[in-house]
Parts: sequence; C-alpha cells; structure tokens
Amino acid sequence: MPVRLCPACGWPITAGWFDDARHGIVVGGEFRAVPATPWTLLSFFRRFPGQVMPTERIYDALYAGRENPPAGNTLRVHICKLRRLLAGTPFVIVSRSSAWAGSGYLFDLAPA
Repeated sequence: MPVRLCPACGWPITAGWFDDARHGIVVGGEFRAVPATPWTLLSFFRRFPGQVMPTERIYDALYAGRENPPAGNTLRVHICKLRRLLAGTPFVIVSRSSAWAGSGYLFDLAPA
C-alpha cells in the first residue's frame, strides 16, 4: 500500500495527523478541533517544514491586509495553543532566536 503524503508539507501521513477538511488534528483516533487562527498558523508552518520562520513573516501570513492587526504576544498565545494540540503527534514547534536572524519558530518532526 503506498504511503500518503501531506499535500501541504510533503511528509508521510502514517496516522492521518491532520484533518484538513475539518480543520483539526487527529491523535490516537481522537479529533482535536483547531480554532481558525491557529489552523491558519499550522497550515503556514506545514508549507515550510524544517525551516525557521521569522516572527515577522509569520505575523504577515496571519494578519496581512488587516487594518488593525492584534499586537502584543498574540502570536505566542497561538503557538502555545498549537503546541498543546500537537501533543501526542510526531510534530513540534520550536522557538528559535539569534542575534543576526532575530526570533522565529521551527515546525519539524520531534527528535527521536
């Protein structure tokens, strides 16, 4: 039987982790609904697996074109929600920061 690949990130789907039609994550047969903004964030990360995404680029992907985008730590709150929803999957969101590249996040497979 051929292995299905995620249409967004190209990784093998071995347990049906993402339910794109219902905007959710499936863990152990349990469906976890993902709210709209965290789902947009997860979809963005899935397009760039293994790459550090600068905070500004993520913010633009979430709020581009909005007249009054949210300020403060809104992105951190959505990242925290996604991390909780991803618990039990082989995926992680890791904070990255450096003096020359600024801060950002990495969506990747959890280390074995």
